[in-house]
Amino acid sequence: MRLHISMVSRDPDEDHRASTPLELFFDLTFVVAVAQASSGLEQGLTGGRIGRVSLGYVLVFFGIWWAWMNFTWFASAYDTDDVPYRIAVLVQMTGVLILAAGVPRALAHQDFAVMVLGYVVMRLAMVALWLRAAAADRQRRRCALRYAVGITTLQCAWIAWLAVPDPARLPVFALLAAGELCVPLWAEAASRTPWHPGHIAERYGLFTIIVLGEAVLATSIVVQAALGGTTSFGDLAPDVIGGLLVVFSMWWVYFDMPAGQLVREVRRAFDDRLSGAFTWGYGHYLIFASAAAVGAGLTVAVHQVAHRTQLDQLGAALTHGRVGTPRPVQAAEPLSYDRGPGGCGAHPALEPHVPGRAAHGDRARRAGRAQRHPGASLRHGAARRPSRRGRGGFGYAESMSIRARRWRSWLIPPKSTPFCLARLKRKWASFAQVNPTPPCTWMLSPVTRTAASAA
Repeated sequence: MRLHISMVSRDPDEDHRASTPLELFFDLTFVVAVAQASSGLEQGLTGGRIGRVSLGYVLVFFGIWWAWMNFTWFASAYDTDDVPYRIAVLVQMTGVLILAAGVPRALAHQDFAVMVLGYVVMRLAMVALWLRAAAADRQRRRCALRYAVGITTLQCAWIAWLAVPDPARLPVFALLAAGELCVPLWAEAASRTPWHPGHIAERYGLFTIIVLGEAVLATSIVVQAALGGTTSFGDLAPDVIGGLLVVFSMWWVYFDMPAGQLVREVRRAFDDRLSGAFTWGYGHYLIFASAAAVGAGLTVAVHQVAHRTQLDQLGAALTHGRVGTPRPVQAAEPLSYDRGPGGCGAHPALEPHVPGRAAHGDRARRAGRAQRHPGASLRHGAARRPSRRGRGGFGYAESMSIRARRWRSWLIPPKSTPFCLARLKRKWASFAQVNPTPPCTWMLSPVTRTAASAA
């Protein structure tokens, strides 16, 4: 271990540059912070506070991501791994843990005092590192000093932000966050920092694994709930299978991208323009925040199936895409649903009750429809009425549920087998009257179809 060495810049073309054990230890504290943010989001969504907790999650995750990203780019350019450097990194890790301890308060009660304290501790440790780099790297002194001045000024502003009245907090937060994002642009305009492209690509991949870990944990919770006996496995099967597919797909899509090659191209153009590097660095906020939020959504799905949430139908659909029992429809006239291949009309259990209509009204309506549309085929089914979506009828989720129940009733008739066979025979006879083409010949070529009709 080296006690002290000059903090000169590292070679951006260094071979076999990899993450150090200290950087991996540093990431471990962010595992705690990301877990706290995801857990707070899940609790807020379960409690029905969708808008409030979602906005708080965006603000909280910005502080987590920004502190991690600033240290990552600095370490890629100036990692000396001596005693003062290690002490500064350990101080930042302490700040991360303080910030993580304040995340539940920030999401539940909008109390950001503890979180701002941890953030300031992290950022002031970064100021010490930038001042040390300014003293050792004369070529990039202006850049390092701009970083130190910008970060220090904004930390004073963040402390003052705690005294801002609640109605003005969000606009002031947006202003300070924009200032944080502009400091690297201002500093790099003086001179470029020598970050390593392969190291940056690896570090971003490792943080992606961290945020995907929240989704993996949520998937294991779904499996645990399915095996625990509190909820039937059939109800949780879509969440188990869908959660695994979502997590696997996110990993596949991200790491199938040639990140190393992209960052090397950005590095080669970095001296001429800053847009590529900043697009890569800043754009990952959406990836990291979304991946961590997936875990919260999967956990909320379990609670929704077990009826342990206060979400309404719209909230459940926005959170994880699943809703409960379809709401009843209040309509002046019955809705028409094509029930399976034969187009047998509305299901009696799903069709709204209209006073005064006889039991045979549905049969008469189907007969009249067949007379009006004699060319209806097996492939296309009976004629359908215009959609009532958006005019008081069923929405998308309700219609999908109705469709599933309709096909289940067609494939598995609720009556005895002899009656079902007679029922299918009658339906086929009525179908043959309006469809003179032999069965299944619509799949054949025109020549073959003509020969089959003649036979």
